[in-house]
Amino acid sequence: MLPTLWVLFGDDPFLFQHDCTPVHKARSIKTWMRAFGVEELDWPAQSPDLNLIKHLWDELEWRLKRLGKNGLRGRVPRRKPLLSKKNIKARLSFARKHLDDPQDFWENTLWTDETKIELFGRSVSHYVRRKSNTTFQKKNIIPTVKYGGGSVMVWGCFAASGPGRLAVINGTMNSAVYQKILEENVRPSVSDLKLKRTWVLQQHNDPKHTSKSTSEWLKKNKMKTLEWPSQSPDLNPIEML
Repeated sequence: MLPTLWVLFGDDPFLFQHDCTPVHKARSIKTWMRAFGVEELDWPAQSPDLNLIKHLWDELEWRLKRLGKNGLRGRVPRRKPLLSKKNIKARLSFARKHLDDPQDFWENTLWTDETKIELFGRSVSHYVRRKSNTTFQKKNIIPTVKYGGGSVMVWGCFAASGPGRLAVINGTMNSAVYQKILEENVRPSVSDLKLKRTWVLQQHNDPKHTSKSTSEWLKKNKMKTLEWPSQSPDLNPIEML
């Protein structure tokens, strides 16, 4: 507060107005005011209508209502990866390159990703419909456990025809572990999903996916990959799955 007062008034005398809320009138507050030479304006109780700032709050409320009537309602912003100009250019290039791809191309793309699953995860918002005074009824609460109650990392895949294999990742995943997962799960998934011989593997740009050894492994095993722009998890439909 003091820096604001100094900016507004400098060395000029001023009065400080606040209402009669008990916390404002506490002895410690009065002592603090005197210590810094802040002179209070004598204020009558139950008089919010005398405070000019009320007009400011009313104006803000009016403006917010006008915004709402014009369709500009308050929303929780979506969270998306921070994109550099290079990322934006690459994403736009990817979209333009594949704009006219036939449906058959996408139907024969195997989408992949890794994710962590928690037993008592908190990463998703939940809602309940309940009556007043039923907040703590068992059916209206979600139990929480420290550290999510345990978690597991998995690799999964799917195509237009359905879900493919799911692999549990034990320990830390490096290039060798990733290649083992691909070896054991990609071709069986392609077969189960009845993808055509022209199928394409999609993977994001994690260093384990793009390392020299993984690139050589993919080439050796004749797995064609879909080039992928960095910072683009939102382009992968597996995120919806």
